[in-house]
Amino acid sequence: MSKILSLALLAVMIGGCQPSSTPLNAQQLANQRFVLQSVDGVAPHSHQGQPAEIAFSGDLRISGKMCNRFFGQGELQGNVLTVKQMGTTRMICSDALLSQWDHVVADTLSNGAQVTLEQGNLTLTGGGHILQYQTGAP
Repeated sequence: MSKILSLALLAVMIGGCQPSSTPLNAQQLANQRFVLQSVDGVAPHSHQGQPAEIAFSGDLRISGKMCNRFFGQGELQGNVLTVKQMGTTRMICSDALLSQWDHVVADTLSNGAQVTLEQGNLTLTGGGHILQYQTGAP
């Protein structure tokens, strides 16, 4: 009997540690700007004195920058954010890491990123990458 009770308690504890499956809505992202904190655990540095960022308008238009700027209309279904027709600038970037991250953010958003937003921290996960952002000034 104590084994069954122990297993039941363990199942409840593990279930309570799972992320919330409550879908985001566009209003939670609307009119917010987030500054990049890391890509796959690696912290960025600013490019020409400007931090890498992503911003959302009221109608979920997305804009941002790594080395190059990117923009497009976002679509949120459940907790998956997709930008089907993303535009980008195409400047040559002297910073190899930021240049690589230009492709990572474009691929992640184009293919659909799992989104979590908790206490000002935005995480985009997709294509084997994790992009972590923190609320920035508008």
